[in-house]
Amino acid sequence: MARDGSESEAERVTAARGLASGVGAALLAVGVTARIFASLRRRVNRLQLRDTTSAGEGLTPADVLLGGSALAGMFEPISDEDAFLVLKEALDLGVRGVDTAPHYGLGISEERIGSFFRQLRQIPNSLSARAQDVRVYTKVGRLIRLRSEVGKTVDPVHVQWDNAFDSDDCIFKGIPEDRVSVADYSAEGAASSHRESSDRLEGCEVHGLRVHDCETDFLLEQTLGEGGALEGIARLKREGKISSAGIGVNDPEYALRVLQSPRGKDVDCVMIAGSWNLLDQSAYSLLLHCQRSGVEVHNAGVFASGLIVGGNTVRYQPAQRAMIDKARRWRVLCQRHDCKIAEVALAFAFLPKCVKKIAVGVKTVGELRESLQAAGRPVPRELWQDARREGLIVPGLKF
Repeated sequence: MARDGSESEAERVTAARGLASGVGAALLAVGVTARIFASLRRRVNRLQLRDTTSAGEGLTPADVLLGGSALAGMFEPISDEDAFLVLKEALDLGVRGVDTAPHYGLGISEERIGSFFRQLRQIPNSLSARAQDVRVYTKVGRLIRLRSEVGKTVDPVHVQWDNAFDSDDCIFKGIPEDRVSVADYSAEGAASSHRESSDRLEGCEVHGLRVHDCETDFLLEQTLGEGGALEGIARLKREGKISSAGIGVNDPEYALRVLQSPRGKDVDCVMIAGSWNLLDQSAYSLLLHCQRSGVEVHNAGVFASGLIVGGNTVRYQPAQRAMIDKARRWRVLCQRHDCKIAEVALAFAFLPKCVKKIAVGVKTVGELRESLQAAGRPVPRELWQDARREGLIVPGLKF
């Protein structure tokens, strides 16, 4: 009996040890799994960045959109001839995308782009063959109407007088005196805008439409509501008339509100302007949201309206002292790492993997060449790390 009791005790000890071992292994597995999930969660909550230390993931001309605002005389007039030269050079250098809007020069930008491509189609050659691959994006939210119709067929309440030729606030120079911009963020207005843009673009296929500048609570409500602009462009996409439906804004908070709304499912592309560059990274949360939801980002205003590369404006306004000082600190940092600031600015603009296109606005062939020559140049990881330590970029970026 004693021996049997001894054997039972031994069996119980062995069983207990086995159970403890199993529990330990299970706890270990749970711990490993928890660490894996924690790592994945951190990865999801961290902006995924391209490697800028080599040219492999760098910006190429195919990733560039030619910005149509410059072709409409933003800040300074530009002639039809100079606009055509820029468009031709862009095609020659490998650019295959154009971003424009009715707002730009009261239709002038679209008309110049359309006239250029119409002339190419009339004289088939290697350049016109390349033009077949070009994707044109334009916008809705503003209709261009004759000034003489204000008070007749056009309600003066909806006229955007700050974009008229005789307004001191108008940033476009040399624009038509007989036109006005009329706000219309309805679905019907979006359909009308698409038809009229197609006419101005003279047969260029509109690849994508963006709701433009829906950056007040009133305009956002119109955009997102029943019968609103976003419903209108989603319908155009379902009908096969466009391939991409999106928004184009300066303020990333309004873009987030769109994406987080029930209508957000209709958005496949967001264009941000002036909110992801060396001086302003306010689009960080928006970029994270786009990364998680698979929304493509097009980044404009990458030189902060010119201040980064020697200008004196930020977000279309005279630069304040804090921004001027920040631009100076960036130049010092770039010199320390033997990099040109234009190269660093373009690399940063294209740094997040969710950013698929960079919009660059230029008025001359020389400016275009300089921008594309600066694209895709390697930027050392140490520069980004120093910039983060010096408070020049958001702390959430990991290099």
